[in-house]
Amino acid sequence: SYVSQFGYRAKVYSGDVVGCKEIIENEILSHCVKIVGFYVGADTVHLVANIIKWIKGHYSVMVSVGGPEAYSLGRDFLVRTNCDYIVYGEGEIPCLNLLRLVVDGIGEQRKIKSIKYMDGGGHYIENEMEDLIMGLDQIPFPDKRNSLSKRFRSTEMIGILTGRGCPYHCSFCFEGAASKIVRLRSIGNVVDEIEGVRKDNPRLQVVNVYDDTFTLDRVRVLEFCEYMKSSGLKWTCEGHVSRIHSDPGLIRIMVDSGLYAMQIGIESGSKKVLDAYQKNIAP
Repeated sequence: SYVSQFGYRAKVYSGDVVGCKEIIENEILSHCVKIVGFYVGADTVHLVANIIKWIKGHYSVMVSVGGPEAYSLGRDFLVRTNCDYIVYGEGEIPCLNLLRLVVDGIGEQRKIKSIKYMDGGGHYIENEMEDLIMGLDQIPFPDKRNSLSKRFRSTEMIGILTGRGCPYHCSFCFEGAASKIVRLRSIGNVVDEIEGVRKDNPRLQVVNVYDDTFTLDRVRVLEFCEYMKSSGLKWTCEGHVSRIHSDPGLIRIMVDSGLYAMQIGIESGSKKVLDAYQKNIAP
């Protein structure tokens, strides 16, 4: 949705490997695709690496990867897979600038922030990180017209992100290590997205809030609860154990508004482990 604002045609697929290869082949052969991008997490890095090697062995297209694991990937991954670019940090602006370069020949690799690549001389280059997007309400909503998955947001359950960043510093987590500045969408903007889905999908019953720590701002949570209670929808979220411990009354309000599940990152009952994780909580 973000790059579509600037005249680029981008399609998204989420599914299994077999479907992925079929989609890639069809899009490349039918729509003159210039670049293929992958989301990479710790659990999918080897899978994605193998798909990239397959693509580069069959087609003359650029390939990039992004996602949380992009921070740990570097020269070895680029050389091993023949991947063209690693995008680290928030992807909207770097991906737009990559498209301008790859599709339109505008700009220079060395000036595109938040990318890693091998230059023409075989040297590994890691450009400085792009600035964070502070006003998240300006980012357009996901659009089902851009989805290659026919069931996109058409079932009884959807996922939504209402903010980015995390104030905590857990040693194992991407958000705390990479994006400590918390930025939150306005609840009005979040409501507009949910209502947009409901308009096209009357089957919607559950909203999964994927924020790492949705319970950070009590006033904001209460505003969301007010909407959810009036909507009749059920919902889930994630919360930090310290917030829940210090404000049990908030949990009752959330449950009353339709919350039926919350994931809490307790991690361990061992102080030694918690200290190693930098959880800043007591067992």
